[in-house]
Amino acid sequence: MFIRSERLFLRPVWAEDRDELVALTRDELTAQAWIGHAHPPRYPRCLITLPDQADGGAHVIGTIGIGQCDRLGDGAAALHLWVAPERRRQGFGKEAVLAVLALLRSLGHDQIVARHIAASGPARQLLTKLGFVPTGPMQLALRLAPAAGNPFDAGFCHAA
Repeated sequence: MFIRSERLFLRPVWAEDRDELVALTRDELTAQAWIGHAHPPRYPRCLITLPDQADGGAHVIGTIGIGQCDRLGDGAAALHLWVAPERRRQGFGKEAVLAVLALLRSLGHDQIVARHIAASGPARQLLTKLGFVPTGPMQLALRLAPAAGNPFDAGFCHAA
């Protein structure tokens, strides 16, 4: 899955990205988790890149993905977001989340949950501004609106 936003290019993670992802995350296991798992098209995983850099390339600045959220049992998908520390507080996380949210309805999702992200104060603030609401001590959720107009509805989802 490829997504182009105003400043970012979200693209699939390939095996060739391993070294750059390890260097960025400083974590071999995290990098391997993003690279080593096949996933259904309904649950995309992407690198967040800054295209059109001076060297002609696109620099990886983070990861974003949608995973299955089995715990809820109601079809919710789980949002995973990580932005390199030196790239935080520049609007890249917000831009990446908005780009992915715009795609989710076409993939058949009507609800998205953010658990681990919600533990981070700044990430929690970002998601709340985007319409996510608390559904547990360390969980936020967003229900995608069925109507045209505002693509997102901040209605509660029911956590199990």
